[in-house]
Amino acid sequence: MNKIAKACSEASLTLEGTDHPELSLLLQMAANEIERLDGPHGIQESNDILRSAYAVAARNGLDTNWDAFSRRLEGVLVAQSVLLNGTSYLPAATCTPKTFRLPPASRPSAPRDAP
Repeated sequence: MNKIAKACSEASLTLEGTDHPELSLLLQMAANEIERLDGPHGIQESNDILRSAYAVAARNGLDTNWDAFSRRLEGVLVAQSVLLNGTSYLPAATCTPKTFRLPPASRPSAPRDAP
């Protein structure tokens, strides 16, 4: 259990049976929501894929299993889309203006095969 969720849950238990049962309920709801967002497709999995992307970029994609990386990245994007947008539709999960592509004039020319 996430540290923040645990603290909310413990605080909720201390308020049970007091004059403020609504606070206990709200704290438990907060703990549940934190756990949902930090669940199997939460912060840890997002951080894992970001660290993987960083490693791939650092080695300029050399020796990368692109199929496996793409499948994992797609899974994380879809899971986050469900949490953020309520849909698992992949295009909605991947729409972004930040593609980090070089402008055509800045692209290095492709290596040519020797004649």
